[in-house]
Amino acid sequence: MRAHEPQPTLLRHTLAVRIAHDALAAGIIVLIATGLGMAEHLPGSVTRLLGGHVWLGTLYRGLGAAVGAAAVGLLLFYSSAQAPVVG
Repeated sequence: MRAHEPQPTLLRHTLAVRIAHDALAAGIIVLIATGLGMAEHLPGSVTRLLGGHVWLGTLYRGLGAAVGAAAVGLLLFYSSAQAPVVG
């Protein structure tokens, strides 16, 4: 590439995509923590600090359902996108 030629543009994700990615990452971290708490792999004091087994179980089920629904929604959204026609 010569000095006077324009440099290629590097495409980046939009702010909405970055926020969604951060939310998904935070959700997965919470799923891991609540799963460890329910399986009693965390000390009792940490489980109590996080709200106890019942609250952790409720949060785990709800967040797991939300992540699963988001995954199915994204799959359906992108599978219905206009695909290029071959032939």
